[in-house]
Amino acid sequence: MEALLFALAFGLLLAAGSGSALLLLPRGRRLTIFELGSLSLLLGAGFVSLAAFLIGFFFAGWPMRTAIATAALVLAAIGWSSRGRVELVWWPVHSWRDWLATSVLLLQVLIVVWASLRLALGFDGLFLWESKAQLIHHADGVMPAALFRAPAAQLPHPNYPLLVPLTESWFYGWMGQANQGMVKLVSPLFYAAIIGTLASGGARLGGNRWRGVIPAALLFFLPWAVLRTTAGEADLPLAAFYLAAVVYLLESFDSGNTRLLLLVGLLSALLPWVKREGVILWACLLAVVLIRSAARGAWRGFLTTALPGVLWLAFWRAFLILGEVSDHPEYLPLAWTSLSANIGRVPVIGLAVLREVTDWRHWSLTWLLPLAGIAHIFLKRGRSLTLSWVALIFAPMLLYSSIYIFSWRSVEDLVASSLARLLLHLAPVALLGIALIFPGSRDVEDGGKAAAE
Repeated sequence: MEALLFALAFGLLLAAGSGSALLLLPRGRRLTIFELGSLSLLLGAGFVSLAAFLIGFFFAGWPMRTAIATAALVLAAIGWSSRGRVELVWWPVHSWRDWLATSVLLLQVLIVVWASLRLALGFDGLFLWESKAQLIHHADGVMPAALFRAPAAQLPHPNYPLLVPLTESWFYGWMGQANQGMVKLVSPLFYAAIIGTLASGGARLGGNRWRGVIPAALLFFLPWAVLRTTAGEADLPLAAFYLAAVVYLLESFDSGNTRLLLLVGLLSALLPWVKREGVILWACLLAVVLIRSAARGAWRGFLTTALPGVLWLAFWRAFLILGEVSDHPEYLPLAWTSLSANIGRVPVIGLAVLREVTDWRHWSLTWLLPLAGIAHIFLKRGRSLTLSWVALIFAPMLLYSSIYIFSWRSVEDLVASSLARLLLHLAPVALLGIALIFPGSRDVEDGGKAAAE
């Protein structure tokens, strides 16, 4: 019975996400069910968590879940009624090669699901995220306001964003109990979304379906990505949202279709709602859009991309301030005095980053791809798409590393405990380089449309 109720909650989440995706994607787009499923999961998780947070100000329990379910079904009905705007390919598997590629990716996802169900949640996954999901569930689906102001001993990091715990509590609410065994399926769903986004995005950007399949298949061979999936932490969902935002931003640049920028804006606005580091990723995306908009004098696209995130960050910050949410600073003030006092840490941080990105046990050869991208820029003049992709990897990496300068903790301990997790946010985007920088022929058997498959 619990499995059926979990499936019902998941179906409602996908309904809201698919309706949103069909409304946001540009007209005439060739859309596979795999791409739609990945995008629906991300937008659906954003919808369900934001709706639960906002509606929770007024009522909770079954009335709240009913209101969210009704809104999800209405959104799905509107989106699917306009399905003629896109060409939906229900099953883009034709030749034996397609069957083989699909089977390999599906098998990898199933192995990750099996491992997640067999292994216990990691420390952060249990005490930072799932514990809040349980608190929300036992409070009828809303986070009790008093707990936001509780000492850290009672609620670790009460000012952390809530997409992951609210999404998990959505499933708990429909199942009627905090079933930790079933909620372990949530993180593998985001892993599957990364697979689908890499496969579809790589095919579109590279012009060949195999240039999407290869990076999607290689994700399984990044031990750190699989390990963090089974840990149930927020880093993998953040990587999924960032990858999707980067893919649709690069596609907008490549095709000139500015309608995609609204989708990019909504996906990037959800980054700070997943994890606080999402603010850095959001800012890097906006910086790339700003530079391109300034070069072309097209400011409307920048405003479309920036506005959703600006509005949500302003609302969330106002909520934290007005609600007197406890804030325990983890870093020194971003001031000249802190910088000058700790500038000697830069060589230590640089060496730590170098050691981590060359640790093949975590990343295999992933980080050679951005370096190959830099060489590609110099060898192939006018490769602005590759330049944007490289910037969206190295700019967050630089900012992530720089923040260690302002830590009041031992920089060695902090780097050892967090750097690999931060780099996970960027690893799927790095794999996307296989579609961008390596030569390959375009699919032409159906007038070029096969690239979308």
